[in-house]
Amino acid sequence: MPYIGNPQINVDTKSWLFTGNGIDTEYILSGFPSLNNSSTGRDLFVQVNGVLLVSPNHYDFDYPSKKVTFVTPPALNSTVLIRFMYIN
Repeated sequence: MPYIGNPQINVDTKSWLFTGNGIDTEYILSGFPSLNNSSTGRDLFVQVNGVLLVSPNHYDFDYPSKKVTFVTPPALNSTVLIRFMYIN
């Protein structure tokens, strides 16, 4: 809630949904929001079959290429959900 001397901040969320094939470890986040500063893997919420993963133990994020690389490929038919929250 904004108050005198404190501007209102708007937070948006962008999500990507993939299906694992047991082979691919790289996932490109198309339509990644333009930001004034770069992001790291710790700025993402990455889940595989509902389990929240931790960067860099389970995945890494390369901001320039907007690519998430998993240490181990998500299993066949697993649900990969990646979320990014940012201030606009």
